Amino acid sequence: MSLSNRDPEKIVEFLQTSLVPGGAGFVQAYLRDVRPSEEERERMRFSMVLYPIVASYGIICAYDKRQLHDLMSRATAIYLSRIADQTRMVRFGDYIVWPTEQIAVAKVMQLNFGLDVGNTGFEALGIQFGVLINATFLVRMNSYLTDVRHGFSQAENHNQQLQMAFMSLGMSFTRYVLRMDDGLLPPDEQRRYRFSVAHSGQLLGHGFFNVFEYIKELCG
Repeated sequence: MSLSNRDPEKIVEFLQTSLVPGGAGFVQAYLRDVRPSEEERERMRFSMVLYPIVASYGIICAYDKRQLHDLMSRATAIYLSRIADQTRMVRFGDYIVWPTEQIAVAKVMQLNFGLDVGNTGFEALGIQFGVLINATFLVRMNSYLTDVRHGFSQAENHNQQLQMAFMSLGMSFTRYVLRMDDGLLPPDEQRRYRFSVAHSGQLLGHGFFNVFEYIKELCG
């Protein structure tokens, strides 16, 4: 079937299940070993919802097919619109906690949505959830590519490149969820950090392979 005749709704249905239930074991391991707070769990859910569509954009960059890009653009619009509760007001700082990402998302909100939120005071800023979803998606598309390229630069063997890429993605996931980076952490936090990077890297790797195989099948 030609890409132009593919139904974007089918792509959305697939992406919505590309992480779980198949990756449920990784999620359970994360919850067991990291023991995230309720606020961290909410950011975890937020990141997991965005990841499949972010990863799909990273993967199609390898394909020079205009029809595929057009198809994924339509699927993306549907996917993002299906995320629940977009009209509710949320606190920016409850969802975007890593300082570098806060600045990047604020800049996108200004450029793409005409919202001047300044460069400070993010934590208490009230924002419509739908705007936050769309702005964060745009930022994480670029972050995803940066993480994958960094991972691939750390090894020569293809399997090791993938492992390093998933570790890099897990490190970003940990920043997004726990506001934590590798550094001078107390022992308990070091433990949480290591488990977060390991389990989230496995989960995101699982999602990557699912999306990669699906897109390869789409392209025939």
